[in-house]
Amino acid sequence: MSGNAWQINDQAAYVVTNPQRVIAINLDHPGRQPKALLGTGAAIWLYLLSDDDQAPHPLVLEDELIDALAEQFGMTAEQIAPDVQGFLQQLQVNDLLVRRGAAVPA
Repeated sequence: MSGNAWQINDQAAYVVTNPQRVIAINLDHPGRQPKALLGTGAAIWLYLLSDDDQAPHPLVLEDELIDALAEQFGMTAEQIAPDVQGFLQQLQVNDLLVRRGAAVPA
């Protein structure tokens, strides 16, 4: 268990053009190229959104995200965890996601 939680950066703007493609950019860095998230990348981003209105969830636990993606793609969490974690970190470096330590229940 990683103990990490993720959320979309408040300064990120994004467009979901279809379930296989999301375009995202950080508005604090307008000179940067927008990121096209395709396939699994789009699935990761969509998991960070509410199903109802596509607004960002406040926090999404990394382990829950990995478990959901593993089920969606017919793999084990252990198989996909390294790639998902690397992708989340890449989005963090591009100021599109923020990583938080997950709160430990009392």
